[in-house]
Amino acid sequence: MIDFKRHQLNKAFVAMIIVFYDSDCNLCDGFTQFILKNNSSKNLKIAPLFGFHYKKLVEDSHLNLTQDSIILYNYGEVFTTSQAVIKIIGELDKPYRWLRIFRFLPVGILEILYRYVATNRYKWFGRREFCQLSSPENRSRILD
Repeated sequence: MIDFKRHQLNKAFVAMIIVFYDSDCNLCDGFTQFILKNNSSKNLKIAPLFGFHYKKLVEDSHLNLTQDSIILYNYGEVFTTSQAVIKIIGELDKPYRWLRIFRFLPVGILEILYRYVATNRYKWFGRREFCQLSSPENRSRILD
């Protein structure tokens, strides 16, 4: 976890939960669609890695986030890899929220599993060649 609270970020930006994802990845895109469908509190926003909001986060924080799959920005804190996934799952509706039980596994094991899937995601799930349009009710939750 990286704590951005000590940095001067735009106040509107700090008061958000944003999932940054690899928009070229079918697995990542499918996961974000799943998030939009199963987050009835609608507190999670979705934004592509290397889009405007991601670049603003990196610029404002003065940190180098070279990530290739998923990042969670949560009210001033940043989580990457398996820890981001566990935190995101915690924001989903039941019964999916119960999958947070995996947070009790050693971080090393979670990271090995995460890296294995992340390394093979294009081979297993392919790449997205076009941007999927979201439903009108979810457009406000998708950032650039």
